[in-house]
Formats: sequence, structure tokens, C-alpha cells
Amino acid sequence: MIKTFTSFELITIDEYEWEFSGLMLQTIRQQGFTLPVTDVLIDYLAIKYDIPVWTRDKNFTVIKAIYPELKLYEK
Repeated sequence: MIKTFTSFELITIDEYEWEFSGLMLQTIRQQGFTLPVTDVLIDYLAIKYDIPVWTRDKNFTVIKAIYPELKLYEK
């Protein structure tokens, strides 16, 4: 299992990423949704690095409605 995880490239999260994901979270809350910070951070990074998100969590479809540039993995 460790071999599988070591094949992934790590993404460093700096103050810039935290700040911009916080701005996304603020926009989402202004739209009337309360979502976990972690979901918004994942989505921010997915948009920034153009990586589709593979999830069954409905929070990500809410975020996609607000940020259509978010790509969700589809079978």
C-alpha cells in the first residue's frame, strides 16, 4: 500500500493557497452554504492544478455549481 501512495506527487500548501481557499469559502458561505474547509481547500487546489476530483461527496457538486471550472471525475 505504501508503494501506491508514494507514486502520488505531493502538493505544498502555503499561505497563498490558504488565503485563496478562504476567499472561496467566503464566497460559498455568501451563497448560503456551509461546507468544510478541507473540501474547499481540495477544490481550490484541484482548480489551480487542473486536477479532476474523484468523490461521491455532494459538497463538491455544490462547489462546482459556484465554481464551474472545477472538474469532477466522471466514470
